[in-house]
Amino acid sequence: MNNSNAHIIQLIKKFEDKSASHEEVEMLFQYLNDGDSRDEVIHGYLEKRMSEFVPLQEDMDYWKQRLSENKIVESILPQMVSEPDKSVRRNHFFHYFLRYAAAILVAVLTIAYFTVKFDKKNDRSSSGIVQRRIEKPHDVAPGGNKAVLTLADGSSIKLDTTTEGVLARQAGILVQKVAEGSISYKEGRTAVETSLMNTMSTPRGGQYQLTLSDGTKVWLNAASSITFPTAFTGKDRKVFVTGEAYFEVAKNPSKPFKVLLKDGVELNVIGTHFNVNAYSDETSVNTTLIEGALNVNISEQSQRLLPGEQVQVSQTNIRLLKEIDVEQVMAWKNGAFSFKKDNLHAVLRQISRWYDVEVVYDKDVPERVFSGKMGRNLALSQILKFLKDINVNLKQEGKKIIVMK
Repeated sequence: MNNSNAHIIQLIKKFEDKSASHEEVEMLFQYLNDGDSRDEVIHGYLEKRMSEFVPLQEDMDYWKQRLSENKIVESILPQMVSEPDKSVRRNHFFHYFLRYAAAILVAVLTIAYFTVKFDKKNDRSSSGIVQRRIEKPHDVAPGGNKAVLTLADGSSIKLDTTTEGVLARQAGILVQKVAEGSISYKEGRTAVETSLMNTMSTPRGGQYQLTLSDGTKVWLNAASSITFPTAFTGKDRKVFVTGEAYFEVAKNPSKPFKVLLKDGVELNVIGTHFNVNAYSDETSVNTTLIEGALNVNISEQSQRLLPGEQVQVSQTNIRLLKEIDVEQVMAWKNGAFSFKKDNLHAVLRQISRWYDVEVVYDKDVPERVFSGKMGRNLALSQILKFLKDINVNLKQEGKKIIVMK
């Protein structure tokens, strides 16, 4: 690689990590507009990145603002978008660039590839996930704040259709909807007499936040549930979880916090932040520690976790993984999909839960791995377009995705 090629690739990398200066952005776009004999080298570099997905909305917003300051970019981008055929005739670089630059040049993606616009003021929920309007009449919208709360007497409350305020009173505990996508349990004026069991469950395509009576905060992902007492009156604090949840446990050394999962897995904590993935269709129960200390117990085995570590429990063994990518684990809570060498089935399981769609596979679908990020606020058609553009052969029939050879 000569110095010129190395310099252009360095500019692309600096564009990616937001460290490019005003002059460097202009230089990069001027090069992309001109094109010359170095195109094949840059083309090869971009090819290595084409399996990555779209950056998050905050990345797009950042570069939209930065690029608005660059006059040369303002003049070049319309040419690249409106006259692709001319560029293709000169060489094949622009055709490739316009299809796959989403992973590298987020501003080109935003303006030329999608032109998706978000109204942050009106469309952002309290959980920080953008709830965007779907323009296509038959498209599938992304998931949102949806859950059902089942009380001790068996009655249920559909949380996404209720207004803020007191939802129920149970044995001295007030159940309140404090914001869109969030409920809390608090002691009322009367003394807590006894503890009753409640369950909050999210459907496929749902998520919700819960604050327990001790101040512990819980976020539920799609197709998940938590069963818990209205008040922790015993010697410990015990809850039952299915699916995926993130916990920020209120500290109380005299009353340990316990999470019971499938297959006899038990988590013992005092005060800590952690994520647990215990979906029935996953091959293992994964517990990732973000902060504090935590023990994972199953049968007579026990594994202590340090921050940044993950324990995977399967039917055959307990596996400790160190130096986990915490950002990837926490992506769902922060409004994103994040993949790191995940196979196609793992990717589509997440998409299936969030969009509440069925995924069907033809025989002999080739295995592939994926890395990259994309927002969970996108419409299903946009997600599928990404996959098709990186040569995943699939089609959509209503709420069914068919993956073909």
